[in-house]
Amino acid sequence: MRSENNYQFFFDPHTHSKEYKPSDYLSDYKKLIIREREKGLQAIAITDHETITPQWERLQDWVNGIQSFPFQTIFVFPGLELPTYFQKTSKGFSLPDKPTSTSPDHEIRFHLGVIADKYEKIKQISNDLLPFSKPISLKATLGAIYTNNSIGIINHPRIPDDHDWKIRTSALLYIKDLDVQQAIRGIEVFSGRSKDAEEDIASISQTCQWSMIGGSDVHVGKKGWEKNIGKAATSILFSENEVITPNDILFQIHEDGKTEEKYCERRVSAKSVPSQKTNIIEQIFRPIFLQ
Repeated sequence: MRSENNYQFFFDPHTHSKEYKPSDYLSDYKKLIIREREKGLQAIAITDHETITPQWERLQDWVNGIQSFPFQTIFVFPGLELPTYFQKTSKGFSLPDKPTSTSPDHEIRFHLGVIADKYEKIKQISNDLLPFSKPISLKATLGAIYTNNSIGIINHPRIPDDHDWKIRTSALLYIKDLDVQQAIRGIEVFSGRSKDAEEDIASISQTCQWSMIGGSDVHVGKKGWEKNIGKAATSILFSENEVITPNDILFQIHEDGKTEEKYCERRVSAKSVPSQKTNIIEQIFRPIFLQ
């Protein structure tokens, strides 16, 4: 039985910069971090498409510049979003290292978010995988996530909508059976692209023992991008007096899906961030970047 003194900690594990000019990354990340904290988020992950976060060291310098002020903390995790694929066959699914057919009808694609507690882990995953042609083999992706002690999340599982949902559901169950090392620990049941949490995806999260993830999928600079922040996030219950570390956040995502409790009782869930009146100018905060 959980204590009533628990509180909700909000984490957005699915965010993007504009991803187009290296000189603009730093400005994008600052805008993103400030807006996320202003909306009530306490942690985010930067998961650009097939791109490791540039200028991480310069971001740390920015952090150090405001470190001496009173602050509210926001954790900033390094990450990636990777397109992965495997093959659909007449007998089910297969896992080739390279495409065996040029027809998209024979290919199942998902986008995997990858999050780690250290920038070097994401950098190594990038080095291991990104020399491959796109999309990247699911087999190689799962291996790199596990080897580098990171967490994989299936982002917006309905996208791309190249196959009907029944086929994609079967594909997700195939991934679960294949992923014996449990590199994947969550699935996005609520995205900034959707109006509400999707019950059929939540059901899959229970079947596969994956944590239920909410993520904004915000792209800085895209029209209306700020409205998506806080629309979908991952809520984690922590004790009121608990001192939270980055590992605590990732641990809850890693372990929550294994619980035998009912859907509504799990510690990790996908929700909107409650509206709150904040003024970022009056609220100096210190982002914590993970080395």
